[in-house]
Amino acid sequence: MLVRMTLVLPTLSQRDDVEDVLSEILRLGRPRPGTTLVAVIELATGTVRHIDHLLTPEPLPDDACDLGSELASLMSPTLCGLAQAAVPPRPWQEGFGWAVPDQELITVVCREGEPFPSPVEEQFFWGWRYSNHLTAAFHGDVYVVTPTGWAGLLGGEGEWPALPPLVEGPDIDLVQFPELAERRALLVDPIVREAAAILAETTLTEAVPERGECIICYGWRLMTMLGCDRTLRIAQRFRDVAAPRAKKLEATWARRGVTCDCQLLEAHGIPRHIVEEEYAAREADPDRPITASPPCLGVRKGSAQPCATWVEFPR
Repeated sequence: MLVRMTLVLPTLSQRDDVEDVLSEILRLGRPRPGTTLVAVIELATGTVRHIDHLLTPEPLPDDACDLGSELASLMSPTLCGLAQAAVPPRPWQEGFGWAVPDQELITVVCREGEPFPSPVEEQFFWGWRYSNHLTAAFHGDVYVVTPTGWAGLLGGEGEWPALPPLVEGPDIDLVQFPELAERRALLVDPIVREAAAILAETTLTEAVPERGECIICYGWRLMTMLGCDRTLRIAQRFRDVAAPRAKKLEATWARRGVTCDCQLLEAHGIPRHIVEEEYAAREADPDRPITASPPCLGVRKGSAQPCATWVEFPR
């Protein structure tokens, strides 16, 4: 039997030289307020291997969505692309399994104001959480750096390094999040928001579950059209039409901490075929797309349970 001792290297937030590494990222990145640096560092040494420059998006309105919802995950495809371009795929070692990541993706938000974590930094946390970049790097902490100091979303703060005075230099093309900007523009327009609510109500009325379709497959299908509004409107519509006798579903979900449609889908959100086959398939074909919502395997009439496609996550 092959035996391997797995050495997990400390991430930046666990190191003693956090300030030195942040200082090097700022030196190499030549930041200015309104930009965000995504740096790839080597976990063993803290060496900065690569830096991307992003235009920092404004956070979504507090009354428009939950940061963990589908709206915040609009950042995920762009972040996934950055990670895959800068870091090689996580290698599979025959007889040992997946190699331990040896790099880390560090996000440094550069802005004015006080060095306290804010919704600006939190949106990057959720964007990375749903990015699924499958590379040989962890997505690490999100830091804010201002002219008066720095702070980490997961902890840590200091007066040095701080955002340096603006230094003239060559213009850099900044990576942007067009989908997020477009959705934000819609959300802050009250007329558009009212029209979207009317459209959502109409869609829910007309989109009945298909024959044998389970609650999670139905939820994914409707979420792609409606998104999450921090309620269980999609799940409740399924219950009312397909499982009217399941009167205690809301209480069951509440005991598990599920209070909206995206949380319900997250709890059952990984297709079994991805868990069992995805990594092996992607090893053979790295460009193979991940199917977010495979065909429903069906449930009996009146059931409010997920079909066998889905793996339930404990909450």
